[in-house]
Amino acid sequence: MVIESVKGISDDVVVMDSGSTDDTRQICESLGARWIHAEWKGYSENKNLGNSLARNNWILSIDSDEVVSPELAQSISDTLQQNPKNKAFKLRFRSIYCGHRIRFGGWNPEYHIRLFDKKQAHWAISEVHEYLHLEPEVEIETLSGRIDHYSFPTVESHYRKMEVYADLFAKRQFKNGKNISLTYLYLKLVFQFFKEYILKLGMLDGFIGLKLAYINTQYTLLKYKKLRALHANS
Repeated sequence: MVIESVKGISDDVVVMDSGSTDDTRQICESLGARWIHAEWKGYSENKNLGNSLARNNWILSIDSDEVVSPELAQSISDTLQQNPKNKAFKLRFRSIYCGHRIRFGGWNPEYHIRLFDKKQAHWAISEVHEYLHLEPEVEIETLSGRIDHYSFPTVESHYRKMEVYADLFAKRQFKNGKNISLTYLYLKLVFQFFKEYILKLGMLDGFIGLKLAYINTQYTLLKYKKLRALHANS
């Protein structure tokens, strides 16, 4: 679905692969995409490498679990035909979690800058949750349409990814000398759940909204527990 959703936008679809063991290469090549294998050096570095290998200056950066809607594909095509200068574009995301569309809660609204000129942007090096650094002259606009993000197929896969991200977060914060008190952590957990489930109306997503607010709060607890453990053992 991912490659098919962008084929009408560009004649150069680049897929960066860092060690898949399935039929990714064959699937990519059968759909006309360029499959490139690269050693895993981190989210930011591998994305920057992919950008540098793209034949065009304008980059639409999406992950393997993200699908561009037809409306967004048309918006991107129309925008690039106008040859924009000093622009980058923010796109709306809609999460699909365990097969359920998430309309409320902590993941909404969600926008990310994913369409940009690679001469004016690069992914900043970060262990987790990389971010796009833009040149000062670049203005940000929002396009119509959306990206459907098929985040996690199961709760178990969510927990596995949480462990990885929590480790990366804790190591980065520890390296930067950051820590958190138990009192502040407790208040942070209470407020996060209240914000996601009550203030951001996660309750309107039913049981899956409750589950997601709970897991997201657990993630906050996990990453700060790991950070405190690093300090305790240092």
